[in-house]
Amino acid sequence: MNKYLRLRMFWVPLGLLLSIGALLLFATVRAQQMPCQGIHISVYPPTLHFLHPDSLRMSLARQMAMRPGLPSEQINLQRIEEHLQSFPFVSRVQARRNPNGNIHIELWQKKPIARLTRQGKSDQFITLKGELVPLTTGYAPRVMTIQLPDKMNTPMRARWIQDQLAFLTYIDTHPFWRAQIASIAYQPNGELLLYPQVTHQRIRMQANEKEFAAKLAQLYAFYTRVLPNKGWTTYKEIDLRFDHQIVCR
Repeated sequence: MNKYLRLRMFWVPLGLLLSIGALLLFATVRAQQMPCQGIHISVYPPTLHFLHPDSLRMSLARQMAMRPGLPSEQINLQRIEEHLQSFPFVSRVQARRNPNGNIHIELWQKKPIARLTRQGKSDQFITLKGELVPLTTGYAPRVMTIQLPDKMNTPMRARWIQDQLAFLTYIDTHPFWRAQIASIAYQPNGELLLYPQVTHQRIRMQANEKEFAAKLAQLYAFYTRVLPNKGWTTYKEIDLRFDHQIVCR
């Protein structure tokens, strides 16, 4: 290969890379110089309605004076993310600008799986990650309620939620149990009392039951094979505390 060809193989790709870099730099500078043309907010998942794009735009306008027509250099994307991240039900935020001057914001909401109720205290939602967040006005998704003893302090409640999070998540993600279990009461003796939506029976389980999926599978078989023949109101209590058996009273 002669010297001319070797030089050409070196300079042509380098020239292409420099051209692409110059174009990207030009697009970035142009986007920063363009006034904001619009603020587009997408909220996920769409099945939850704690946050609405219109209310988020109003908050950005009120707290950060952010509005269409504002010079792009005055728009701090990191501050936008930090402001929206401070909302209790926000899990994650990503803000970006495109070359046309539009600001795009994607926001993910925290998913509640249960509602913690305490006598004389405000209710709180328990999220999929075990966080406690306050209720909002105007929207309350239907989830099971959790009752804990009043003597449990904040660290004890937090530890209990983390210990039971896999169990609560299992119920929330299982279509049958999500529809069936209305509330769970934790007892000082370490038991859980589950109260169904329809049958009005009391279901007893150990609080730290590791084989909860197998226990609920037994209960599902009992619901689908036994109760339809025996009658849905025949038993007042169903006990799942024993291995490989269900005790009914």
